[in-house]
Amino acid sequence: MNHLDKDGNIILIAEMSDEHLQNTIRYFVKRLRGAKDIFNQTQNPFDKKLYGRKFNKSAAGEYIEEFFGKVGVYVLEANLRNLDIKETLDTLRIIVNRDKAMPMVLDVEYIEYNFRE
Repeated sequence: MNHLDKDGNIILIAEMSDEHLQNTIRYFVKRLRGAKDIFNQTQNPFDKKLYGRKFNKSAAGEYIEEFFGKVGVYVLEANLRNLDIKETLDTLRIIVNRDKAMPMVLDVEYIEYNFRE
């Protein structure tokens, strides 16, 4: 898997230095926190004036949806190297508000669509 750095260079995730890998995972988690904050916000006139633009809830929602697919490869690489990313993962647990499997919820529409006679 490839990594695109801030300068536009493409390298293999496996080629990243330990520090770069850990910083990248922290960055992804930090962005998730920001996306969650934006997604949950209602923008008031003061914020609009202060920041000069509306918050982009659509982009925040897309990042939230893509996050786990994107960060998983980096976390796997960090685990293969036995890197200490516990603090970052603890932050992630707080952001997503869970530390165990979610209870199973049946998706009635999925069942009705896929199991019609």
